[in-house]
Amino acid sequence: MKHFIDKKLFNIMIKDRLVRTAITKDNFLLFFHFYFAHYVKYETADFQKEIMHYLQNSATENLYLCAFRGSGKSTIISTAYSLWAILGKQEKKFVVLFGQTKAQAKQHMMNIRHELENNLLLKKDLGPFQEEDDEWGAHSLVFKQLGARITIASAEQSTEAAAAIYISSVAPTLARGMAQNTAAALARRPLAPGAASTSFLFSPGRAVSASITEVTRTGSQADRIAARTIGARLAVRTVGIWQTARDDLVCPICRPLHGRPELGPNGWASRVPGGSPAHIGCRCEIVYRFEPLAGRLAGPRV
Repeated sequence: MKHFIDKKLFNIMIKDRLVRTAITKDNFLLFFHFYFAHYVKYETADFQKEIMHYLQNSATENLYLCAFRGSGKSTIISTAYSLWAILGKQEKKFVVLFGQTKAQAKQHMMNIRHELENNLLLKKDLGPFQEEDDEWGAHSLVFKQLGARITIASAEQSTEAAAAIYISSVAPTLARGMAQNTAAALARRPLAPGAASTSFLFSPGRAVSASITEVTRTGSQADRIAARTIGARLAVRTVGIWQTARDDLVCPICRPLHGRPELGPNGWASRVPGGSPAHIGCRCEIVYRFEPLAGRLAGPRV
């Protein structure tokens, strides 16, 4: 702590709640080292300070962080930052923590609850709070004074199940379409008797293009179904954002769609109603974000 703050000021913060909360609301690094000091066994690494800096100051809408196992990223981000994002100067109102499985998502909430219930300094400064449990098992922590909440959800099996549903619904249509296209190609260029090659119909290039297109389509539709299912469960609005591969192979069709939301005057749905793929061989995907509905606890997205 001596590296972050003057010793005299540190002693004042220890004794004075108003000074402590005022300073830690403005600085996530100090918030962490005051309220989560029991996690700090060694000097805080530079990359951990960098994570805290970006969480506090980054203006980007989507912040992607990658760190090795045991680096403290879950403690810093899922536990400490979830609380500071609401209590600190960012004043977020709706924090959603997604886990790959229900067990992981529940563990995130348990970690936060443990701090709120057992960390006396944190509990004194933040409380009171309450937990809600709705009918589908997503848990929430509610901060009444601030009109804010932390909610957990999991994507466990959602995309896989949605993909299975989509494939079962479109497989017959896809098979018929491929058969019709093949028949049309043969009508235009019949095979000679005893022909040894059908490569003009079943070339490696055609196989690759068809595979990329249909895998992209299946993934895209599965993601859409899963995102809308999660959005309905959380009672939030689902917004699909077009994402290209952002490389030299991106085509003129998809390049101007990058970063656009689905709806609105410049929405991608007006040009590509079915979403990705926009064309044969398309590699684009739709990335979903969740926004509070009007009339509910609203606030910037974490």
